[in-house]
Order: sequence, then C-alpha cells, then structure tokens
Amino acid sequence: MPATRGTKVGVYTTDSGVTYNTNVDPDNFANTDAGWTAGSAPLNMPRRFKPRHATGKDASGRHHTIILPDVANNLWTRVANSWDGQDDIGGTYTAQVINLINEKPSL
Repeated sequence: MPATRGTKVGVYTTDSGVTYNTNVDPDNFANTDAGWTAGSAPLNMPRRFKPRHATGKDASGRHHTIILPDVANNLWTRVANSWDGQDDIGGTYTAQVINLINEKPSL
C-alpha cells in the first residue's frame, strides 16, 4: 500500500517572471538542486499551464519527473545531473537526468 503523502506549497517562477503558488511533493521541495522556496495559499497556477521539468531514469530503469521552479536551479543549469526521490511505496531512488522540458503556458 502506498505511503500517505502530503504536499508543500512552493513558488514557481515562469520564464517571463510571473510567480505562482503550487503544490509540491515534499521530497521534491526538500531537494536543494530543484531550488523550491516556500509559498502560501491560495494556489494560483493555471490548470492548463505545463511547468518546466526534468525527466530521468533510476537504476532499475523506471522513469521519474521533477518540476523545476526556476531557470537558475542546479538541475536546469546542469550543475547537478541527478536527484533523489521517494517512490510510491516508500522506497528511495536516484534518477539521472535524461531530458529537460520547457514550460508551456496555458492558452
């Protein structure tokens, strides 16, 4: 059975400088290479907005993604090329960055 998970509110900054408050997985929020800063309610990221993110693979070949809140963070700038996370059943993994995906503003 999956572990019970909460969320944190973090600040996402768009390429054009607009900031949004959004829910963030607590492990991703704690990852210093992702670069999250604390936000507050209300959540205001548009539903159709697709944030920039990294995709990666762990040692077992499973794919993972992590949202990158700012273009200055270590994963987006490739200062770091991996991140640690927690899977659905409470285990941990280290994912190697495969691809960086740009944000897609809502229409």
